[in-house]
Amino acid sequence: MNTKHLSRVATTPKHLPLKFLQRLVGSFQRNNEDQWSLHGVTGALRAGEFLQAITVAETRAAQLHSALKYGEPPSQEYLYWSQVAQLLKKVPFVEPKLQPEHVAWKKFLAAEHRCRRINQRLRAERRCNRYSHASHREVARSWIRKVLGDEPDLYRILEMCGFGPGASIGVHGQDTSQAAKLEADFWTVTPTCAPYASCALSGDYHISERFYAGKHGFLCFDSDLLRDQLHARLKMVDFNKIVMVPKTAKTHRTIAIEPLLNGYVQKGVDLFMRSCLKAYGIDLSDQTRNQKLARIGSSGEFNTFVTIDLSSASDSIAIETVRDLLPPEWFNFLCRIRSPRYESAWGSGTYEKFASMGNGFCFPLETLIFASLCVAANVATGEREFSVYGDDIIVRQSAALLTIELLARYGFETNVDKTFIFGPFRESCGADFVNGVNVRPYTLDFLPLTDRDVMKVHNGLLANDIFADVTKPAVDWMYRSYLHYLPHKPPHHTTATDDAVLVPEDIYMSHWSSSWHRDEQRWRILRLTDIGIARKGDTSVSTQMYGLLRGIKSDRLGLPEFTLRRKTRTVASLS
Repeated sequence: MNTKHLSRVATTPKHLPLKFLQRLVGSFQRNNEDQWSLHGVTGALRAGEFLQAITVAETRAAQLHSALKYGEPPSQEYLYWSQVAQLLKKVPFVEPKLQPEHVAWKKFLAAEHRCRRINQRLRAERRCNRYSHASHREVARSWIRKVLGDEPDLYRILEMCGFGPGASIGVHGQDTSQAAKLEADFWTVTPTCAPYASCALSGDYHISERFYAGKHGFLCFDSDLLRDQLHARLKMVDFNKIVMVPKTAKTHRTIAIEPLLNGYVQKGVDLFMRSCLKAYGIDLSDQTRNQKLARIGSSGEFNTFVTIDLSSASDSIAIETVRDLLPPEWFNFLCRIRSPRYESAWGSGTYEKFASMGNGFCFPLETLIFASLCVAANVATGEREFSVYGDDIIVRQSAALLTIELLARYGFETNVDKTFIFGPFRESCGADFVNGVNVRPYTLDFLPLTDRDVMKVHNGLLANDIFADVTKPAVDWMYRSYLHYLPHKPPHHTTATDDAVLVPEDIYMSHWSSSWHRDEQRWRILRLTDIGIARKGDTSVSTQMYGLLRGIKSDRLGLPEFTLRRKTRTVASLS
């Protein structure tokens, strides 16, 4: 096949997702015993009852999962049903009976109510100067002070400020590139954040030069002119915007779109906090430490590691929790750069939580708070080791109950279904372990519309060898029906699931897409890759330099290639 047309063929929509799922789930039935019958699931899918199909699969998977908590090894039946359930539960189908937005909004309001109660209790404690768990509180506070310092290092933080890739209030849609944000007609910001944003912007030469008068390549630096021009560009708002994104088939996730310059300053805080946490052994760019400790914890040693998961952790950081634990200067600074109110299609109001998901520093802040409570529990129990990545918490068994108690004091609700203190099962950061063996099935979280989408499902089902016997009928069916013409790659090339089809070595070497490079003495792989589509319109020299210095990929002319947010084109290339 001509590779010029390969990418177009592979990405042309040709599948009906529900029909594809019917056939995919039905293919699991082959070579499996009668007692594992999927008739309840496949029948519901054929009838268009997607919610019923999810309920049947999840119920059976949960029944078999409970056996793992009591030390039973994972059976083939458990692997079978857990994989079927994960193929259904997160597919973002639009079905009136599911109402995922309604469920998500109820969770958001419930989290706000919980934060309100926590705020009331902690304010009462502060007025009376009588604190529960006072000694543990002091340990957590002193550890946070040691990590962050007594006050923010504004010079470093404002140097680290930058624009993220996502949408902001005033800059949304397909074009949310750095160029679109720099050249927007106005920059949204909350009044209390405006002084920090102005200071950070004026300190960046490639932004501030946009406001200076120039002639024949020479600029006239005028601080008064810069201040006036910056203030004229600002648009004051006091809210962020709540939107929904898919999480599972039954519920969405609420996230907040921040004002543009609030996000700009929050990015600096995010990078600063990450660097501080990394100095104390918490690396938020690497999940493997949590996965390693979860695997060790599943081995059943004495006083082993346990995994703790929280429900709606990002929506549960109450204002008074941050006031109670962080140094006063840090609390006041973060208060000034957060959004105090929210607006949405479902309602508006004043936040009881401190930082919603979508806030630039929410993730390192929650990690910092949870880690401080783990330290407090460890000091009380004589332990030392722990690991935190967001709301994935790992501590020693002897410190687990006190850690959960301290989390509850600040309003963080433990997710009982995903917290494992006893038994051989552990779950953390996308990995499930039983007696040291990873039993996490492949999760389908998108609508399969194209042959390339089918390739992602095919390769994902091959990622874990323990599921090989269970998934083999489905993998063989997908390859025969859809994937034989797409580029192939041998099994040791598993870094990506959507660039080529994973096949055995002998099949790869005999396929049309294989190529032997005589000079380098190696096989070359034909890969499908996505390339961003460049935004239209001219950009100023200062914007181009800003993009180049911040790692934007350059085009053939050496100019930064600012791309659209979701629009891409697929190309085939040898590597």
